[in-house]
Amino acid sequence: MAKSKSTRTPVRKGLSDRKAAAVLRNYEKRPALMSQDTVFELDDAIRADRFGTARRMALLMLTKPCAELIQEVSKDRKFALAAAAFAGGISSYRSALDDLRDWIEESEKRILVALATLPDMTEVFAEAQAEVKEVAHV
Repeated sequence: MAKSKSTRTPVRKGLSDRKAAAVLRNYEKRPALMSQDTVFELDDAIRADRFGTARRMALLMLTKPCAELIQEVSKDRKFALAAAAFAGGISSYRSALDDLRDWIEESEKRILVALATLPDMTEVFAEAQAEVKEVAHV
């Protein structure tokens, strides 16, 4: 019986040293994205729940079948005006969440790139995970 040749593409493991060095150089050139004052201002805004009403309205609109929402908007002018106002607030909230997600993602990437420079990166991750598990069980 003849052996069949594999049609699977080999899995690449990691970057080549050259590409990894290019990624590191790219990250080393990146400036800070915000000041500590900005961090505190953002955190204060999140804790103040500035978008609470928009978030609640967005979620409440998901409790109605879409046909019911369409009918209510077409029959009730006051409701339609409120829905239009909330749509603007929801859009602003979504945009703020998108920005926050982007900043958090960039932070994660920067941390991972920094950790990737350690020769014992795998051990550092294992040790950190063990510490997190230990703290969680206390």
